[in-house]
Amino acid sequence: MVEWTDSQIRILIDERRNRNDEYHNFGRNRIRFWDSIATRINQEHNTSFNGYQCKEKFMNLVRDYNDQIFFAYV
Repeated sequence: MVEWTDSQIRILIDERRNRNDEYHNFGRNRIRFWDSIATRINQEHNTSFNGYQCKEKFMNLVRDYNDQIFFAYV
């Protein structure tokens, strides 16, 4: 299991948000997009994340956020 620090997660979220147009321009094949985010995190934190791990982490963050919102209203 990969451990993420708050600082790494902040870069992940900021990169995805700030590059939203680029994300959508890649269409269905976003491997290069996620790889570039992994590179950014790795350069700053001397880690070895890959694009797949970044994509999965981001999707899990979105899922967890949506679950919290949903259950707050139930």
